[in-house]
Amino acid sequence: MTDELDALLDEAKPPQRMVDICLRPDLIDEYKRLKSELADETEGSLAGGGSNDALKALEERIRKATTTFTMRALPRKKYRALVNEHRSKGEKDRAAGMDTDAFMSAVLRASVVSPAMTDARWERLESVLSTGQWEKLHANAHVVNSTEADVPF
Repeated sequence: MTDELDALLDEAKPPQRMVDICLRPDLIDEYKRLKSELADETEGSLAGGGSNDALKALEERIRKATTTFTMRALPRKKYRALVNEHRSKGEKDRAAGMDTDAFMSAVLRASVVSPAMTDARWERLESVLSTGQWEKLHANAHVVNSTEADVPF
């Protein structure tokens, strides 16, 4: 029995999650607008050959403007060290017991394994992302680190 557990431990991998972020959300809005216009124009007709080309071109531009962030759960000891490092010493976030924004940013930075990120890249990323996009990354870093990977069967 111990040999089986040792073999499983040798093969163990932490939970992982992939999150797509489009750095040109204006293209997504343009895509939605064009798709809606085309639906209105072609309702009841079979037209649309050239318009499909325009949609496909926008889809390609959106794909090129989207990056996938791969996050991997931190080992429990490393996660707990981040918790302890961000414990609140004052009034800020007293209910949570820590500065949650700084803590989640630290968890996010520690969890992202791809693309390769430097401090300068993090700064650039944070300067261009909307609050919603940043929160999407934070939320997924939280999920990958705090939920169990359920066996699907």
